Amino acid sequence: MSGIASHLPRFEDASRALFAGDASAFDACIAAWPGDVPAHPRWLARDAFGELTSPRSMTSASPSMTRPAGA
Repeated sequence: MSGIASHLPRFEDASRALFAGDASAFDACIAAWPGDVPAHPRWLARDAFGELTSPRSMTSASPSMTRPAGA
């Protein structure tokens, strides 16, 4: 996440929410990030929160962010 978003607003808050296991705070922190940027951290955080953090989480994910079949 830091590689693509450390310069964005609320990055530190998003990191704290991630480590606290607070999915709603995490989603709120990254929601205003531009374009497809929020989709990748949401995907990376999927195991930390048990599920993706919101219904829109993967709607704009690129194929490179999806797990291949059988993986």
